[in-house]
Amino acid sequence: MRASLLWILAVSPSICAQHNNRSARDLQFRFGNPGARSLAFGGAFLGLADDATAPIANPAGMSRTYHLSISLETQFESRTDDIPFGGGQITQTNLFEFDFAFQKQESSHSQFRVPFAAIVSPHGSWRWAVFMHQQADLKRNYTTDRIQVDLLSPTSSIDSYAPSTDTLELDIVNVGFSVGSQIGPHLMWGLSTFYSLFQYQADSTIHLSDQIGTPLPVFQTASGDDQDLGFIIGLLLPINEIFSFGTTFKRQPEFTYQAELTATRFNEDNPNFSREGVFKVPDSWGLGMSVRPSDQTTINADINRVYYSQITDQLVDFANIPEVRQSMPDVTEIHVGIERAFLNSTYPWFLRIGYWLDPYHAATNDIEDSQILRGSSVDPGIRDIFFLHQFADDVQHFSLGFGLTIGNHYQIDAAIESSDVGEIVTLSGIYRFQ
Repeated sequence: MRASLLWILAVSPSICAQHNNRSARDLQFRFGNPGARSLAFGGAFLGLADDATAPIANPAGMSRTYHLSISLETQFESRTDDIPFGGGQITQTNLFEFDFAFQKQESSHSQFRVPFAAIVSPHGSWRWAVFMHQQADLKRNYTTDRIQVDLLSPTSSIDSYAPSTDTLELDIVNVGFSVGSQIGPHLMWGLSTFYSLFQYQADSTIHLSDQIGTPLPVFQTASGDDQDLGFIIGLLLPINEIFSFGTTFKRQPEFTYQAELTATRFNEDNPNFSREGVFKVPDSWGLGMSVRPSDQTTINADINRVYYSQITDQLVDFANIPEVRQSMPDVTEIHVGIERAFLNSTYPWFLRIGYWLDPYHAATNDIEDSQILRGSSVDPGIRDIFFLHQFADDVQHFSLGFGLTIGNHYQIDAAIESSDVGEIVTLSGIYRFQ
């Protein structure tokens, strides 16, 4: 199953709520860097970071900017999230095995946005910048059908999982300030701090009914409007004209939201509640290398360690099944890209290709899917769908890009990224004052 965010944190991080109602379940995350140039490199930019996207990519790279520069990015994204539990049937084939015949639903969405803008200004050996970065802009709207359960034991009270209606909207915008400088010929440093604005709404309605068909819906909601601070610290080590290394640590914000469960039928095992939850954007650490074997060729490679386990540290469990715990593993992303420069043209232009691997990192259960059907539950009608193991799948992303330099002022870059979860088309530009 692939249900990635999108963009986020791109790029920024794509994000997931720390609760498990159906609307926010199995969202993937994505960390990367702004700008079409970085996207064409497969997101690998930590060891280079030599333009006005550096405040987010690696703020130490601002020291490679020698003129007042303005950067602006526009982006179009078309994506389709697979909803694995859209309907179907579960059949027990023997004492230990089950046939999971699920039908998928899809949630498709396309949107245009301006995810990044920055101004970088040099003052002697110091660099200063202000920036705007849309870290998340996610939408989902889908419905699921009933899932029938056919068990060998006639005494089991679990006979189906109810249909639902689910919507999700998440928006995170960061406004920040950066500072950096060069320390000697082989070390640069930079720091970006940002104020993050968070708006969130995740609603799931589980459509239960009694034996005569009277509706008994269960409402699971999570909503928030909050602010917090975050920072990015980076180092850049230009060893020589061929090799350059960079590293960053991104301390992401956390927000509060209100989670509520309201059922029209009382259930003593899972009573109604209203409580405060914590929405943590996972921190990340990155290490990158840039190699320039010739004036025409640049090769970038990054590894990013993303601490997804922070997401489920304070999980709000709408289903309240004590024998099942959900968790997310920390993962390592790999980004690689290559650029070929054509410098003999009237306007130098660049061709780039890239690749990155996004390991599966949605929440999984600490027990197998088949054990969920055997678990105890006094009122299984309200019990939610927790089958997650069989949908684990990594996502491969491929990118292609083009760049053009016009005189000493203009840098224009375009890129497209394609994966099983959708396509992203980005156009970005940098204007350098002389």
